[in-house]
Amino acid sequence: MKIVFKDGRLVSAGEFVPTHPDHPVMPVPTREQVLTMDPDALVDMLVRREELLVLEKTDPYRYGYEPSMWRLTDLMMGWPWMTDADRSLSLRVLRKLGYPASIKVLLMQGGNRAGKTQYCARTVMRLLQSKPGARAWVFHSTRQMSVEYHHALLWLMLPAEQRRTRHGNPEYISYSQQNGFAGDKFTLANGSSCVFRNYEQKDDTIEGGECDIIWCDELLPAPWLKTLEARVATRTGRVLVSFTPVRGYTPLVGQFREGASVAFEETAWLVPRDASGSPDYDRASSVRDMVSDVLEPPAPSPGFKRVPRIERCPDPRRAVVYFHTGDNPYGNPREIFDINVPAGEVAVRERCYGQATKSMRVRFAVDDAVHVVDPADIPSGGTNHMACDPSSARNWFMLWARFHEDEVYIYREWPDMLYPVDGGHGLLGPWAEYDGVKPDGRKGPGQESLGFGLSAYKRLIAKLEGWKDAERAPDGLPSGGEDVAAWRESNGARERIASRIIDSRFASAPKLERDTPKTLISGMDDLGVFFDTASGATVETGCELIVDALNYDRALPLGFMNRPRLRISSECRNLLYALKTWTGKDGNEGATKDPIDVLRYLFTADLADSAAIASRLASEPDGESSNYY
Repeated sequence: MKIVFKDGRLVSAGEFVPTHPDHPVMPVPTREQVLTMDPDALVDMLVRREELLVLEKTDPYRYGYEPSMWRLTDLMMGWPWMTDADRSLSLRVLRKLGYPASIKVLLMQGGNRAGKTQYCARTVMRLLQSKPGARAWVFHSTRQMSVEYHHALLWLMLPAEQRRTRHGNPEYISYSQQNGFAGDKFTLANGSSCVFRNYEQKDDTIEGGECDIIWCDELLPAPWLKTLEARVATRTGRVLVSFTPVRGYTPLVGQFREGASVAFEETAWLVPRDASGSPDYDRASSVRDMVSDVLEPPAPSPGFKRVPRIERCPDPRRAVVYFHTGDNPYGNPREIFDINVPAGEVAVRERCYGQATKSMRVRFAVDDAVHVVDPADIPSGGTNHMACDPSSARNWFMLWARFHEDEVYIYREWPDMLYPVDGGHGLLGPWAEYDGVKPDGRKGPGQESLGFGLSAYKRLIAKLEGWKDAERAPDGLPSGGEDVAAWRESNGARERIASRIIDSRFASAPKLERDTPKTLISGMDDLGVFFDTASGATVETGCELIVDALNYDRALPLGFMNRPRLRISSECRNLLYALKTWTGKDGNEGATKDPIDVLRYLFTADLADSAAIASRLASEPDGESSNYY
């Protein structure tokens, strides 16, 4: 059999002439590969390739290319079509990313031609096909945009045998290129249906109804998100939001990204650290196994900056994923790179990596990789302190800090977003949420008062700190306040708290009880929980101390001589949200002010690790200081 090459490329093998030699995923074999193959096997392979190229075009639902990032996203979402092996792998991936369960609401930010729209269309269709009676809503900006893009794409995603007009019951499929699906809807033979909607419709059209999946493409009005979440809640459904960052950091993006933590990041091969460096186009467009990368992250390249792939939102039901232009070999990524790389880093991050940049400056610089720690990595030794900001109109906000030698670890917050509150209150939700108008956000459900009195707060504190009296009480919930009043930390506790600090103004304001002035501090004293009032230092002084505790030289490697003093448990999501979003522009009304205030109290109280100090003093020669030479 005669095999012909031209410019190193296979032109023919006998009578067989391959088509599409430059296909991005299924190229023809190279000269080196061909020379190692049996001629008959070569022809069989080329014939099969031609068949797959045809099937790819005629039946993309079954034979379309799926980037590795799609596989990772599927595992994060926990779709019902997954196999048992997939579910086991999904749990590993979610644990690695710091999620307790599958994602319910996903924001997909994508670079140009990154494939996020195709992923959503494929996912909607797969759910409709695999789950009888499933319901899907698909949103675009206008009806015309919906017909032009969503109707056409969902028609193409139908399996080849279903792409015909059917007027049955329940199956109803009627499509034309001019008008899309008749009635803006189609129904499959298994009873699953898809309805096309748009944002020009009145918001009351999304009230009521239950869905298994909702896909919102571009410019979803931010207030609609919570309503749509409620539409899928009763059917354990999912919401997908796809967004192109060239429209900026919108209020909707803020709902996901404010206070978010980087769960997984990658090398930005298009953004060299050195301004004179060159982008690596080949690596930026290379195909990688994203699941393997998450489970065993590759080492970063010192010559390039990093970009996020997955961000963990404060709300554990939500996540942000980034589809990069290089993920989609069909999108001609080299052309996108050539257009955007010369425009600079901001353009590359937006157009190639899908990052929307926020312009408003926050007060504190928090780096997840440096300042956020796993609870298991917090030292067990040290001295514990606690601080709180009380209120009669909302829940108290409280922090627990462990001073370990010269470092400070915030190891607990309350309210938190991960653990339910006894008494049927359940999970309280975030302390603050992105607003889009107010720089410091709006009050979240975590602030809504549970109506706790002083005894209830003592019971809560005792349970969190592991007081033995609380552990001995039936179900941890004694029947009356007098039982709680008898509890004492001195009777034994899992954690020993060296000092407790409380906001001085509210705690010291007297109230008349039975004609006798009473303060919150004296009331807690009567219950056996003793607080000191917070320092009178200014807000700016406290903020400067926090900035100093977070500070390290980012241009130098981390080490004993270059490290921040302050680290925060990954479970303290309300505090992390506040540190990443608080600007101070909303003054005393700022929704994220309270966590910052409580952290200030800890740093203006001149606290320390008394155990470490005692140990150093015990090891010093009598009468001499540890600062001798």
